[in-house]
Amino acid sequence: MPSDSGILSAERNSPGFGILENSFADLLVRLYGNGHREDENLFGLLAATLLLESRQGNVVCHLEKLAGKPVPPGRSGSPGIYPDSSVFLLSCSRLSSRKAPFPIVFDREGKRVWLLRYRELEERIARNLTTRSNLRDSLEGESPKSILLDRAFGEASPENTIRRCANIVFHRKLLILSGGPGTGKTTALSRILSRCPSLLSIPPERIALVAPTGKAAARLGESIAKLLPDLPDQDDREYLSKIPSPMTIHRLIAQAKRDHEQNPLPLPVDLLVVDEMSMVDLSLFDKLLLVLPDEAILILSGDPGQLSSVAPGAVFGEILKKPEESLSGSPEGISGSIAILKKSYRFSGDSGVGQLSRWIRDGGVTPLDPDSLSGVVFRQGASLADFYQDVTRDFSPYMKAKDLSGAFFALSGLGVLSPLRDGQRGVVEISRNLGQILFSNYSRSPERSQRGHPVVVLKNSSELDLSNGDVGIIPFPWWGDPGRVYFPRGEGGEKTVPIEILPPWESALALTVHKSQGSEFSRVHLLLPRLFHPFLTRELLYTAVTRARESLVVWGDFPVFLEGVHHQSTRHSALGDFLWSPSSIV
Repeated sequence: MPSDSGILSAERNSPGFGILENSFADLLVRLYGNGHREDENLFGLLAATLLLESRQGNVVCHLEKLAGKPVPPGRSGSPGIYPDSSVFLLSCSRLSSRKAPFPIVFDREGKRVWLLRYRELEERIARNLTTRSNLRDSLEGESPKSILLDRAFGEASPENTIRRCANIVFHRKLLILSGGPGTGKTTALSRILSRCPSLLSIPPERIALVAPTGKAAARLGESIAKLLPDLPDQDDREYLSKIPSPMTIHRLIAQAKRDHEQNPLPLPVDLLVVDEMSMVDLSLFDKLLLVLPDEAILILSGDPGQLSSVAPGAVFGEILKKPEESLSGSPEGISGSIAILKKSYRFSGDSGVGQLSRWIRDGGVTPLDPDSLSGVVFRQGASLADFYQDVTRDFSPYMKAKDLSGAFFALSGLGVLSPLRDGQRGVVEISRNLGQILFSNYSRSPERSQRGHPVVVLKNSSELDLSNGDVGIIPFPWWGDPGRVYFPRGEGGEKTVPIEILPPWESALALTVHKSQGSEFSRVHLLLPRLFHPFLTRELLYTAVTRARESLVVWGDFPVFLEGVHHQSTRHSALGDFLWSPSSIV
């Protein structure tokens, strides 16, 4: 079950306050201290707690939920248990008058507290989205826009979801497009974008498509390219093909020019699409909004059931914080900008992967027989030897590929995932063992040891046009130059980079579930820990399962899997409150 405070998660996953938290707290005490030991100790404890919370992905701390709970070890001078919120408020009030701005902010009731930076980020984002969601003109009546929309997308009806999405885009500056895998988000985007010249008069070069990772950006481009032939109008196809290729959010932000004070200037963009929004954290989203012109249209697309970013703030989940029945229908405020797609076109009615993903998303509240799912196998009680034997067999098409394009095709069809990075069941050990099994005949000398290995980039490099998460291949000699790494690019092209100048990378034979976001595979092997651990959450399992298009093998016991489904990740934030109750911003 979810914990009622992020600090409880911190207690399980870390020994307590470390060097980072203590150094941060000590610095603030030196800057804002008043010489009274009790005030300074409480202020230091609160600062250390807020930083620890942020490392758990939390933006705001609920003091009333901490009151009476044990203080994590590692902070000298702290009480044994957390005091009431009023005690923190009183001590901070005695310090806050000494120097402005004070780095810690309380809400009106003194129950919730932020680091100033995160409070400012949440307020700025909320104001931006609220303004963009305001109606530009009436949705009612036989307006010229409504007539044009009817001609382009058909008459409005509950079933015509693309028409509803287009209606939002052409009457507001914000569309929030929510839906699970295969619900038609990219189809809706492609149809809307293709009609931009006739309905919005936006040149294709002033449209930007972005995603949080290079892999997600590439997949967005591939999906749009596949949909091009389905557009009935030749002009629409030509226009859509002229829109610049998707890129990472970081790369788009880096293109912004700066003024003499190094503040970013608005980009020449009239419409921006952000895909895989569940992966976008608070700070990155704020930076993106700062370079987006106020008059530009913003489309946010994603699946709120997936894992959030590791960094603080679950932006997409906060936007969709209200119950689903209140997220659509009303034309007022943020609600009028939301469109929810429910019907899945990827999974057929009898697809076991589809059934399992829906069951996980709904919290596993109904009984499920894991052996009844078509295309899904739970290998309960299986050994690691069994796991390596089956995975090695499924890598056979990759190893037998005649050329690099065949290798990329085979690699895209198979995903080996784990929630763990380290340990026997972590991706580092899995990749090492698979490498020894698969490449033992080719790695008898150091210079040949890397040949054939798929690799994943771990750090952005604007100079090399590579992004964190990009997957490439160090080829066998019959695939290409073994001294270079090959990365797939659009329309069957490739980008090559010498190994010696490649940014930090590691083997991609196995990926963490986090690293796999933005990817999909025909077949997925998911290796679970033997026992339940709090990191095994509903969001993680949903993300892992929905990476599979056709078949899934879960290596682990179903009771462990079930406990993870019942354990929902909780991120503490106030962004949703600010969006849905703008008056709460002070």
